[in-house]
Amino acid sequence: SQDGERLATYLKGPFNCAVQYGKLSRADLDRYAAHDLLVMMDVRGYIDGYNHGTPCLGKSQEESRAAFRRIVSEYGNHPALLGWYIVDEAPRKFHRKITEANRFLHEIDPNHPTYAVMDVPGVISSLLPGFDVIGVDPYPIGNFWRKAEDVSICSRHPERARKGTLGMRPMWNVPQAFNWEWYRNHNANEARTRMPSFAEMANMNWQSVAAGANGLVLYSFEPLCKHLEGAEFDRAWGDVCRAAEEVNRLASRCTTIVFALRNTLGANHHVLGGTLWREGLSRRINGGVWRHGDRRVCAGVRAVHGRRQLS
Repeated sequence: SQDGERLATYLKGPFNCAVQYGKLSRADLDRYAAHDLLVMMDVRGYIDGYNHGTPCLGKSQEESRAAFRRIVSEYGNHPALLGWYIVDEAPRKFHRKITEANRFLHEIDPNHPTYAVMDVPGVISSLLPGFDVIGVDPYPIGNFWRKAEDVSICSRHPERARKGTLGMRPMWNVPQAFNWEWYRNHNANEARTRMPSFAEMANMNWQSVAAGANGLVLYSFEPLCKHLEGAEFDRAWGDVCRAAEEVNRLASRCTTIVFALRNTLGANHHVLGGTLWREGLSRRINGGVWRHGDRRVCAGVRAVHGRRQLS
């Protein structure tokens, strides 16, 4: 089947989990477990009154809690379950309902984390009681709503998310691996939309890691399958996998981030909480130092176009 072929393709990549939108069956989870693949299950629609990007299945608190009890009873002990996907770019008006749902989920299932993805890092602090793991999803490449492809947003958003959580939440960020044309209406700006190159995806991944991410959830495999075919798909999917594998090679050897270095050329530097950084966001180089046994591994990533020097 098409689903079987897509899963086989996905399993050839370097990924160990997936975020599954919409409903999953036990057969789906069994199939993932057979391949040691973990899944974040989408439960946004079970939140009382939540209808942002997903059908609302819990129209009252009573219905919502009954739905959460059912899904936890059915899937809560499944070996493929990594956690619950509870937020996807939710506006402020849903934050109270999300927080209530998160608390209830932890009452009935204290063993799995809840995962929230936000596109506006400035509101994350107000949602802090509503999730266990945070992710931000800046998508700059070919985004014609912006005046320019400002790739430094892939550093700024994670940094603001880390500050919004006071550094007290894991951060599994969502780098761009899609073409904006697939989501925008055709117009005069269409020519600017494109699939990010391998170098751009690798850069966005490393910016996120340097800014403090300890997990990456690239978005997204399903649109690649839907919009690309043949050699075009193979090339794009190959670039996505190579960019992710670069991070895997370092992450599999290095366990502790010693500090993150944010270096803006020509700016004043400060020390804050043991982290060296420099004021200003233009012409910036981000980097980090990781512990590998008794050695240190240093990596630097350019957060803007053009050549920069890290020293």
